[in-house]
Amino acid sequence: MDRSCIGMPRNTPEYLLGLNQFIDFAFTNGAIGDKIKCQCPIYGFTKRKTKNVLFQHLMDKDFPQHYVT
Repeated sequence: MDRSCIGMPRNTPEYLLGLNQFIDFAFTNGAIGDKIKCQCPIYGFTKRKTKNVLFQHLMDKDFPQHYVT
């Protein structure tokens, strides 16, 4: 999974494309029902969220810094 979009400004088309690809990949490979663990810094993989909520969180907030390493 290409994570290069994670470090991009969130207002770019490249970030939006990469985020959608990431979310599709995550839900294809890790969903339980219609939810996966949210990667945003507020929930830090502790709460399960739907695709729409996850998308909004990752548009509004940065990925956790350790996620790209």
